[in-house]
Amino acid sequence: MNQTNPTRPNAMSPHRAWGLWLFVACTTSAVHLTTLRISPPIWQDEVEIVELGRNALPGGDHSWSTLWSPKGRPIRILNYVGPCLQELACRLGGGSEIGPRLSTLIGALLAGTCFLGWLLRRQCRPLAALICASLLLLDPVFAQSWRGARVDCWVFGFIFMACWLIWRASSQKSRGSRSTPSLLAAGACLSLAGFCWASAVLLVPLVVHEVIAAYRSWFTRKGIAEMVPILLTLAGGTAVTFSLLLLPIWSFVGSSVGSTGAAVAASSQHASLLSVGSAIAQSLWLSPWVFGIGLLALSISANHVLLVAFLVAALGVSMTNPYIHRVLYLLPYLLLSLSTVFAFGTQRETKSPVYIRSVLVAVWLLIGWSATITLGARTWNAWRQREARSPDRIMEVALATVGARAAAVFTPCYEFYYAGRRLGWRQFHLFDYGASTKYEGISPAFLGQMQFVILPASEDTDAKLSASLREAGFILAQRVHAATSHVGTIVNTRVGAVGFGGYLFFVRR
Repeated sequence: MNQTNPTRPNAMSPHRAWGLWLFVACTTSAVHLTTLRISPPIWQDEVEIVELGRNALPGGDHSWSTLWSPKGRPIRILNYVGPCLQELACRLGGGSEIGPRLSTLIGALLAGTCFLGWLLRRQCRPLAALICASLLLLDPVFAQSWRGARVDCWVFGFIFMACWLIWRASSQKSRGSRSTPSLLAAGACLSLAGFCWASAVLLVPLVVHEVIAAYRSWFTRKGIAEMVPILLTLAGGTAVTFSLLLLPIWSFVGSSVGSTGAAVAASSQHASLLSVGSAIAQSLWLSPWVFGIGLLALSISANHVLLVAFLVAALGVSMTNPYIHRVLYLLPYLLLSLSTVFAFGTQRETKSPVYIRSVLVAVWLLIGWSATITLGARTWNAWRQREARSPDRIMEVALATVGARAAAVFTPCYEFYYAGRRLGWRQFHLFDYGASTKYEGISPAFLGQMQFVILPASEDTDAKLSASLREAGFILAQRVHAATSHVGTIVNTRVGAVGFGGYLFFVRR
């Protein structure tokens, strides 16, 4: 751990670091707000998270769902806090995509702010702490997550706040002050992170590392007895908050446990080295320097506890179905390791050694790359495709086909979700975590309850689904396109994706 030297001339003060962080946060937010509706186009994860929140919150129509269980009810999961935040934001935003995306922008700013506060509380040099907090906010992988209205940013925010409070409690104990409130609050943040999204478990080793680092002087034969009440207080705050968070969903906790278990089982398939390597390669392609230099810093670091924590988290990623938004959870470990390297490299000496100059070059390379990809390339790509990506195109198709009515509509096209809600549709899509295909379980009896069916035109209609449609009395009424002036593809998360594509519109005879 690198201590800040208050007597060293030209050293950045924590106060100035906070001021510069406010500038970075406001600048990046202003750029992101210009393309908030269109970058990325509406996609599956965003819609599913909002729908999970709608299924959990009271005040909604639970007789339909785009996450409809084969058992004839909406799917609910235990980790409802993050989805409920997104659903509340959707309601406050008038049912559009703006609300959930503003919510995750706030979550990203919270995560960066708590990360900076945590590093400063660790006595990291303010300039190094500011660099790492900026790298988190600008990281292309992290930006891809929260720009797509995923709730990983809220998980990061709660976990970083917990680490910040753990260090605060440690300093209070060293001064002889009461540390119980800080530890209880840290435990509450841990429970909130867990109820926000299940992937929070991948950051538990990081929290354990911070407890060991913050109370290192007490981990001795004489001091270990004093650690027992500290750990019990932290565990108590976690347990009490966990129990309180269970109360709102107590009536359907049984089905939630079943759905959560099915989701975990579906994502916990044995992953091959090839799939793990592919997921990491995707992340490296978007953010090669942070992951590459971070791994190097971690491997040469003398902090063996942090290295073990990282390896445990990496094992957790590899045991699930690894993909880019799960690999994202390794980023905090790498940035924490980088903070110690940058703290050393940002010292202003009269004659800097070559390796210090190399660290400074790496710092500017990291910031320049991240800002270019996240603020530059992403914004430019969105603006040049703004017509094809605009949710207004989907609203035009929705109005021209089904219109504004309380119609039962079956569609796997997630991009119709916001438009359908605003128009009063009752949207259905069967969702089964154990299903082998997206149309598994779609029977004529189920389709017989629908009035309209909208399918993507870019994929061949499943033979079994086609037979079920005919048996249920549906005929192909028309083919529609969301953006006639662009050659589009069905909305996806690929870099450079053009927006929305064509659709097959079925009606009942």
